[in-house]
Amino acid sequence: MQITDKTFPNIDEKYTRIEFDNGLTCFVIKKNVTSYAELAVNFGSCDTATAEGSEFPVGLAHFLEHKMFETKDGDAFVKYAAFGGEANAYTASDKTVYLFSCTENFYENFDILLDHVFNARFIKRSVEKEKGIISQEIMMYADNPRWRCHRHMLESLYGECSLSADPCGTLEFVDSVTPAMLRNCREYAYDLSNMVICVCGDVEAGRITSAVERATSGVRNKKDVRFMPPGISQTVKAREYTEYADVASPVFEIGIRFDDIEHGIKEFAAVEIIMNLVFGKSSALYNELYEKGLFEELGDNCQTVRNAFFASLSGLSKDPRRLYEELCAGLENYAQTGFSDADFERTKKAIYADLVFSFESSESVSESVVSFFFENDDYFEYPSVVASVDKAFTEAIFKKLFVRDNTCISIIFPKEAK
Repeated sequence: MQITDKTFPNIDEKYTRIEFDNGLTCFVIKKNVTSYAELAVNFGSCDTATAEGSEFPVGLAHFLEHKMFETKDGDAFVKYAAFGGEANAYTASDKTVYLFSCTENFYENFDILLDHVFNARFIKRSVEKEKGIISQEIMMYADNPRWRCHRHMLESLYGECSLSADPCGTLEFVDSVTPAMLRNCREYAYDLSNMVICVCGDVEAGRITSAVERATSGVRNKKDVRFMPPGISQTVKAREYTEYADVASPVFEIGIRFDDIEHGIKEFAAVEIIMNLVFGKSSALYNELYEKGLFEELGDNCQTVRNAFFASLSGLSKDPRRLYEELCAGLENYAQTGFSDADFERTKKAIYADLVFSFESSESVSESVVSFFFENDDYFEYPSVVASVDKAFTEAIFKKLFVRDNTCISIIFPKEAK
């Protein structure tokens, strides 16, 4: 076991990193805030094919997450409640996360987390019952226009693949799930070397270490877990997707895919700076489009998922096609003029300040630590990286990536507009 204490003077933060001999890594961040812990598996809904040739259908990661709270001693949620712990879990495209927060009885809740992740059991009767619950979830999301708009944006951007599929899978898949499928999936993906734990709060690293060693003493580290990346298209698959549904105002999501670029921490920082410079509420383009009445609501996001790196702009617009055209024209204008020194430095400082502030939230910092860890990066280093990115590098990234050919738009119009 290797224990490393690391301090980051620029943001006045530190952590203890524990690397267990069995391959598991744990971060302990001591803070006088509400205690929070999450155990994450580097396995999500888009991980459907292993390097050895095995296949896990889209939806299996999500179904498995649902059943990981059942132990021989009963429902883990009931056990959490007895110690005042608020627990949850979610399956993203590239990870599965189990978490809880509490103001007291942290170590008791932490033992529950470790127990239900490492000792969950799959009983046929319970699995059959879960099928109805997940089927309802699939139908609920299918009735959500914004969710459909998002999935269709990804499909337009990357084609039909595990990245653009519904993480819950299909109704047909759910009906086919068996306890054996769940066991096989856990056996492969839930390897200690494929997991990370992050704990943030008024906790002691020594007690965390002891708890993890107890919980994993009978768990063998069997292999390297290797999934094949999603089979995304070479270029944007479709420029536009349209649908008509029961919406009061058109719903849209614009996608921008970033190809031929490293998915490194510096590149990610440059894209985040660009997103704020170009689409942030204080940007000239945002205010120009708003004053023209081209959107009622506009939000932005950027992320990396396995072999995909993309950004999105979503919201409501009475004329989404015109919004899309003027937005693309705005990108072309920025490519010609570049960014002003004042705007660039102001944006970097604002992002840096937001990052420092995020360390005050135990949940926010833990989730970021886990996400960056799975990308082989360190979230505590990210503020310094943002501060170090210069305008020339950022403008070069912008001119290469933020072009019309890399974009698409997904729209859901009101039925009466058909």
